[in-house]
Amino acid sequence: AVVSTQSTGGGLMLVGTSSMIFGAIDILRNDLLYGVVSFVLRGLQGVGCAATDTAVFAIASSRFNKHLGKVNSYLNSCMGLSFMLGPPLGGLIYEWTNFSLPFVFSALLCF
Repeated sequence: AVVSTQSTGGGLMLVGTSSMIFGAIDILRNDLLYGVVSFVLRGLQGVGCAATDTAVFAIASSRFNKHLGKVNSYLNSCMGLSFMLGPPLGGLIYEWTNFSLPFVFSALLCF
């Protein structure tokens, strides 16, 4: 569980840091540089999410092995809910403020 806990913290830090940097990407004026940096940051977010998801499911399976089906369904329900609510809330924050604030807000949730 120690490795899983470290993966969770490291994954969240990677996602939060890359999201925070992504919020400032609109200062880049070169189209090629903008595309490359966007691609790299999104890749880092994916690696961080993969590490976090893997660690969360590993921790849940080791701690709640007698109720694994129920815990797994709760985790998947929370993920589905975040996939449904994230884009509309991010869109509202973007409409009410500016480009970078949705990324800053999601990064703060990771820290």
